[in-house]
Amino acid sequence: MGYEIEFGGIRALGKGPAPAYPRDLRPPIGVLADSVRDRDYSQCPYVRRNGYVFNEPDNSGIESAVCRAFGLWYSYTEEFRMLMVNGMRYDSSWNHPANTT
Repeated sequence: MGYEIEFGGIRALGKGPAPAYPRDLRPPIGVLADSVRDRDYSQCPYVRRNGYVFNEPDNSGIESAVCRAFGLWYSYTEEFRMLMVNGMRYDSSWNHPANTT
């Protein structure tokens, strides 16, 4: 995983899809590592949650994030739509540090 994923992921975040991102990348830096806030487990306010984070970058980790996303989309369409809107509202500019957004 490299900068191509980072750049494509942050561009996609502004277009509406809810990202699924592995927390345990080595090194754990980059735009998405600072930008994706897990819908179910983040400590930030709900209006700042914008995707799904999984802990292990393996099949079970990816499956967990994708199943949570599909479950929300299928059972709670309006909440999934709000998750998408939260992602589109995310300010990925360099006007402020990432941890303050």
